[in-house]
Amino acid sequence: MIMSAPNGARRSHTDHPALPLTPKALARDAVQLVEAGVSVLHLHVRDHAGQHSLAPDHYRQAINAIRAEVGENLILQITTEAVGRYSPQEQMSVVETVRPEAVSLALRELLQAPELEPEVLRFFSRLPQQGCWPQFIVYTPTELKLLERLRQRGDLGTDQPSCLLVLGRYSDQLTGTEEELDAFLQQPCLPHYHWSACCFGRTEQSVLLAAVRQGGHVRLGFENNLELPTGEQATNNTALINAFVQALPTDSSPLAQAKDLRAQFLSKTDAT
Repeated sequence: MIMSAPNGARRSHTDHPALPLTPKALARDAVQLVEAGVSVLHLHVRDHAGQHSLAPDHYRQAINAIRAEVGENLILQITTEAVGRYSPQEQMSVVETVRPEAVSLALRELLQAPELEPEVLRFFSRLPQQGCWPQFIVYTPTELKLLERLRQRGDLGTDQPSCLLVLGRYSDQLTGTEEELDAFLQQPCLPHYHWSACCFGRTEQSVLLAAVRQGGHVRLGFENNLELPTGEQATNNTALINAFVQALPTDSSPLAQAKDLRAQFLSKTDAT
């Protein structure tokens, strides 16, 4: 499974002129990403001032624009990333309002207040029954261990949750490494997860190829990295995807399609 994170919450056109920030630009990128083999689009949206937004209307505008161009050929995963602007209640509220088919959830943001834990765990467990595919974001092996405790208790609503292993950091300008990936891979619980990895910095391709060799899935894009392995700046998100696909081993599994992922993760049982 190749996911694309084409913009993120923090970058702007000063970082790259081809960063897609509007619904129209996101839809244009989406067409190219589908052609390149992407099956899931990790979606960030902006307000009228170009700032990170969790407003339902901003999400609806972007989703409608992308759907108009690519139909059902992409799973659209909204983010609940707070970026210091949104409370856990606001993060959960946007999911309940938009009812996306997929969502990314950072454990450290949503479980930051002990008094909110019962409400957050009820929210987690409802998502699969509501036809929403959650992907839990973990930044450290310690957070993965916390996620595993929740899985064992039945708090995630599924026996095989999806998680994203984050390698490197944007805020600290830390480039991801294979050593970080290895620290996650050493956790005995990982086989219980449908796991993907993303990697900050120009090591993105090499580290994510290592993730594929270990049976993982990947997320690439301008949110995490702007450079090709050669050190040149990528012209757009699709250039990163094309370079990665060309570097995949010849005996790699076929690239997942959105329809296959829906069949696996989006069997809706609650139509309300």
